[in-house]
Amino acid sequence: MDSGFVSQCEAVNCTYNQEQQCTAGAIRITFASQLALCDTYTEEPEQVKQVRIEVGDVSQCDVIDCIYNQGQRCMVEFITVNFSDSMARCATYQI
Repeated sequence: MDSGFVSQCEAVNCTYNQEQQCTAGAIRITFASQLALCDTYTEEPEQVKQVRIEVGDVSQCDVIDCIYNQGQRCMVEFITVNFSDSMARCATYQI
């Protein structure tokens, strides 16, 4: 199975966000402050964004206690990234 794809991203001010779709090609999920965070999140003002054609997938996940993590690979078909408190979070994370 391939790594999980980002099905929706609510971090609309991220440089890789195009109409709530991740175009980074590959993202990395890290764990900090008890949260699964999108480490690829890069803030960029809406007027500066460039169109990218890649589709985001989880290339590496460091959230070892997540039920979908197998050897630092995300083994769920799709993930959702939400945005709150100035952080892009993996909303699919489950222990």
